[in-house]
Amino acid sequence: MTGPGIFGVNGRRGESIRFGLAGILLFVSASCTTTGIRQEPQPISDNVAVVTLADGARELRQRKVFEQAVAKLERALRIEPGNAFVWHELALVYLAQGNPDQAIQFAYKSSALTGDDSLRRRNDRLVKTAQSRLNKPAGSGADL
Repeated sequence: MTGPGIFGVNGRRGESIRFGLAGILLFVSASCTTTGIRQEPQPISDNVAVVTLADGARELRQRKVFEQAVAKLERALRIEPGNAFVWHELALVYLAQGNPDQAIQFAYKSSALTGDDSLRRRNDRLVKTAQSRLNKPAGSGADL
C-alpha cells in the first residue's frame, strides 16, 4: 500500500489502532474521577423563585443583614424543602450571625439531603468551623 490509507498515515494498521485507543482512553480518563463519573456542579434549583431568593439571601448575608437573609431562605425552603443548597446557605447565615449550634444543625440537614460530594465537603468544613467557635470565647478571632 502506498501513501496514506484508511489505516493510518503510513498505511500500517497497528499504529492507527494504537493511536485511536490512546485517544479513547485519554477521553474516558479525563471524564472520570476515582469515585466514578465526574459530577458537574449542580445549580441551586431549577425553580427561578428559589434561585432568586437564595441569591438575595447570599447578598444580605454578605452585608450582615441576617434576619432578612434567614427570611428569604425560609421562603425558599417552603417552596423546596428538600433543597440541600438552600439548607447550606441557611447554615452559613447562622454561622455568620454567631449561632454555631444552628449552623451545625442546618449543615447536617444539607448533607443528609445532598448527593453532591462538593456540597458535602463544604458542609463538613462549615461544621468544623462552627464546632471550633463553640469552644472559643466571643471575640477570639474565629470569624468566617
